[in-house]
Amino acid sequence: MRTLKLASHVARKYHSGQMYGPGSYYDNHLEPVRAHLEEMGAGEMLQAAGLLHDILEDTFFPEASLLELFPATVSRTVQLLTHRDGVSYDEYMAGILEDKNARLVKFADSTANFAACISEEKAEILETGYRSDRTARRLGKYRRNLDMLKVF
Repeated sequence: MRTLKLASHVARKYHSGQMYGPGSYYDNHLEPVRAHLEEMGAGEMLQAAGLLHDILEDTFFPEASLLELFPATVSRTVQLLTHRDGVSYDEYMAGILEDKNARLVKFADSTANFAACISEEKAEILETGYRSDRTARRLGKYRRNLDMLKVF
């Protein structure tokens, strides 16, 4: 439980103030990712990786600290889930597909993202009568991710 608590603390601290979609703070994304992993039967290490999956990509949390503070399973999974500069999306996804842990966390992340997009889509349609191009692109991206990942 120590690893999961530490991951939650680090994620909340470093993502503090970041927005995830319109009017939603980033921890409103991280908790559904963790919860999806728990529902799939993932243990503490993968749930911790779920909370930290964007920490290197979207914050200034040092990679050296990730390696120092967290077990190898967590840090390796987070490293694989980090889309690095100069790496194409296809290359990034190929690395994830080769690792069971990264694949499960990416599935949970894409599931949470897809659900959030559907909520945004409903709000847009109610407000404007149509879905924005941005939402359509995001829905397409996450639908492709889920098709690629084929976890179950």
